[in-house]
Formats: sequence, structure tokens, C-alpha cells
Amino acid sequence: MAEFWLGDSNGPMGDVGAFMASELRVDRADLPGHIRQLGDARVLVAVTGAPGAGEVQLAREIAEALNSKRPESAALLPLEGFADEEGALESAALCHYLAQMPAEGPAPAPLPERTQVVLVAGPQLLRTSAPLRDLYPLFDLTIRLVTPGTKPDPEGDLRAADLVVLAR
Repeated sequence: MAEFWLGDSNGPMGDVGAFMASELRVDRADLPGHIRQLGDARVLVAVTGAPGAGEVQLAREIAEALNSKRPESAALLPLEGFADEEGALESAALCHYLAQMPAEGPAPAPLPERTQVVLVAGPQLLRTSAPLRDLYPLFDLTIRLVTPGTKPDPEGDLRAADLVVLAR
């Protein structure tokens, strides 16, 4: 069973992904509430884990829960537009897009204009190897998901643990 943790982080450390010094365990159902507490400015949330861990499904669930309280307030950013021909994430393009994201006002395409919470889901988002490590500072909140039976990332950038939420 996955666990959910909230805490502060100073960023990625070493070659195993981002971790934090202190953590607070929360229930899965409480994740949308914690995201709502981050304020009214646009919030960028990374949802990551080993391939097949369920990060996209978790991001969709969070978006649905947030949208049930405030319609069109949350959206999952499709990463297909930031992938090369082989489907690998083009981190420079994603970094540029996220860095240009305005804190207020209309969200840029392909997101709905009223999006306040932007969820970005994928297995590569917390890697500490270049150039992917440039993504971490752009997120206001990071959720790392590893479920029982999930194999660690073949490149060794994620370590086997339960879901962890890293608040910056």
C-alpha cells in the first residue's frame, strides 16, 4: 500500500532523486486539500515515480478532486508535446514552458485558461541527472509515488519507497 508524505525539501540530492529531511504522513484523500492550501497563485505540481507506478492516474484523481470543488481549476499537462520521436521527455522544452508559466492570469496552451493547479506526471521528473535535474526547482510541490512491486528505475534515479510529497 502506498503512503503519502508532506515535508520541506531543499532540492534533489545525490543520484537517487529528491528527498527531504522531515516528512508528515497524510492520507491519499487529503492530497487535494494540501494542494489547495498553497494559495491562489498558480501551483506547479510534479507527480512522479518509477515507470508504471501510477503517477498519471494519481494526477488525474487529484485534478478531479480539485475540479469538484472549483471547476476547471486543475489540469494535467500532457507531456506528449514535450517528447521526441522515441517518446523520451525533452526536458529543455518542458523547462522552458514551465519557467514561462505566469503565476496569475490565463494559463498558456495546451492548458485550459482558468487552470490554477498544473499537474505534471511522468517517471522522469525527479531525476537528478542532467538535464532533467533542471525541472525540480520549477515545481511548487512534488509527489513521488512508488507502489509495492514497482521496480526501481533502471537508471537508478529513483529509490524504492512509498509515495512522498515534497513541499518547497
